[in-house]
Amino acid sequence: MSGGAPGHGSGAGPEGGAGRGEGDVSRGVVRPSAAARRAGPGTAPVGAVRAVALALAVVLAATLLAGCWDRREIERLAIVAGIGLDLQPDGSLLLVAQVVKPALVRTQGQAGMGSPRAVSLASSTGPTVAAATRALCQVAGRRPFWGHARILVVGEELARAGLADVMDWFFRQREPRPRTRVLVARGRAADLLAAESELEKLPAVALDNVLELQSATTLAPDTTLHRFVRDLTTPGKDPLVAAAAVVSRTAQAGFPGMEGRPPEAQEPAAEKEGEERRFDVRGSAVFRGDRLVGWMDEVETRATLWVAGAGRRATVVVPGPAGSGQGSTVEVLRAAPKVKIHEEGGRLVLTVSLECRAVLSEELRGPDVTVRGALEDVERRLERVLAADIAAAFRKARSLRADPFGLGFTLCTRYPKLWEKYQDFWPDALASAEVRISVKARIVRTGLVLKAPR
Repeated sequence: MSGGAPGHGSGAGPEGGAGRGEGDVSRGVVRPSAAARRAGPGTAPVGAVRAVALALAVVLAATLLAGCWDRREIERLAIVAGIGLDLQPDGSLLLVAQVVKPALVRTQGQAGMGSPRAVSLASSTGPTVAAATRALCQVAGRRPFWGHARILVVGEELARAGLADVMDWFFRQREPRPRTRVLVARGRAADLLAAESELEKLPAVALDNVLELQSATTLAPDTTLHRFVRDLTTPGKDPLVAAAAVVSRTAQAGFPGMEGRPPEAQEPAAEKEGEERRFDVRGSAVFRGDRLVGWMDEVETRATLWVAGAGRRATVVVPGPAGSGQGSTVEVLRAAPKVKIHEEGGRLVLTVSLECRAVLSEELRGPDVTVRGALEDVERRLERVLAADIAAAFRKARSLRADPFGLGFTLCTRYPKLWEKYQDFWPDALASAEVRISVKARIVRTGLVLKAPR
């Protein structure tokens, strides 16, 4: 009989599976395991070695990540809020920086004439933008910091000479922001940056706020550095940039479409001794490629933005019926354009359709909108006004041989065969094309009342 002798079982003996790896126990003698014999005497466990290595890695990473090895103290920086560029008579560039005075910004008090300016103007010249920025360090005594610049103002002469080379520096550096807004000054950019604001301590911030409000009401384009370069490099699209001028503080701003606007609100004001001046954002500057070729007023700018699909809300004055003298004021909430391009008899035909939704804001001795057909009559008159504005915008663009609408890009993407035919002489083709305009307006609300109190 094979009676289970001690030490010869399959699981309890030296060769048994349960005893392997933990040391051999035979006849009262404890022997080390095979792993312990391979490690040798005095060797630490593997887990302890890994823990020490991990701790050393954490300490090494902490020494590399801690601290500010590339720090720049704010006391040694000149924080730039606005940038201006002008073309000098000798062909060099004049760089004007609106530098913030932090001590005056923190003080309490209202901005305006008579109070200390919270900014100072530092200027330098150079053959290129990079050279002018380096020279600015010597003038300001500090290193300029461009990350907080809200606006870039370009003088009229420089814009007419071309901006492609000027924009190169702003996109090669990491500090200037692509969202910085671009303005074209009617005159010199330095004069625009020297104008003051009554409410804001930083004139560049005030100018940026005015531009934002004007673009929100479709009276000026909202063009940033990124958008300008994008339009510049897009086939069949010319940049459209907001225009600004320096006017006397006594000049009154006129509403677009109204007659008798003061000339001070349209042309740069002549500098007079002791005269208070302010800036006025009005209309847009039209480019052909990277060169300024002309201007558009507020009505033409508004119609151009609507056709390009970049329009927002707008207030439109609608004349009354013939003989009534006064009409209505409506607020356009949304305008959706549709553009179709085809050929008829070897000539391009552009069909521009605009559908808009509006709200009746004011009714001045016009027809009673509670009467059947009266509200529809206001809609028809609104359609005629918008169609006339679009036609005026096309006439101005044709005279300038420019395409701020982006119709060439539409032709390039939707009708590539036609674009191959006209791309070499697109400005002339656009100037000779037939334009068909149709507007469909709908007034969705009349405000809180139906009938004007009279």
